[in-house]
Amino acid sequence: NHIRIPHDPVFDSFGFCDDWTISFWVRTDGTSRRDVIISKGSLVSQLIGSSTPNGKAASKGDLLFTDREFEYPGTSFTGSRARFPFHITLDSDATSQKLTVEASDGTNFILTDNDDKAVSQTSVTNTGVWCNWVIRNSGSLLQVFANGVHDGGISGSLPKQPTANNADITIGNRISKNNETQVLDIAEIRMYDYAVNQTGIDSLANNDYLTASCYQ
Repeated sequence: NHIRIPHDPVFDSFGFCDDWTISFWVRTDGTSRRDVIISKGSLVSQLIGSSTPNGKAASKGDLLFTDREFEYPGTSFTGSRARFPFHITLDSDATSQKLTVEASDGTNFILTDNDDKAVSQTSVTNTGVWCNWVIRNSGSLLQVFANGVHDGGISGSLPKQPTANNADITIGNRISKNNETQVLDIAEIRMYDYAVNQTGIDSLANNDYLTASCYQ
């Protein structure tokens, strides 16, 4: 259903002043749908109580936790006060994929020219065909590339205040949102602590069997 990576301080460096890049490949089954691809805000551990009787001090092993999902009320973010450095979703159908990247410092969201509060890019991609996606923050400019190209997409700037949180990273759909009759393939996920240049982005998008970086 999904892969979960525990929080690590290394993931705190995905903010406004940090140069970074995320790359991956996605292939869909053609159904009209929205999928969570990668998120640092989908799942957090929430303390729900202790297994020890009242009045006794509880050790860490006695504490009871459950997973709690962040709530994303849509692009309007009405009432949202959650901090998260990235929440990456994919809208797809039989002929296209659209990748959207959201982030928040708890008050402010991604700033774009048209006030969309998120950056995005659309790619003409048929069912069963792999599409390479690159998200790059460089010099405070956040962009999305589809198969090496940023064309007609929405760019923006991350919130200037800290967006880091203690949430785990999830790859793929969250369990409660997953539909097991639908298939989503994700491959070659890479995260860089620098802004990959255009030559590197072209290499990441190269799917030739002999020369592609994804086969190396």
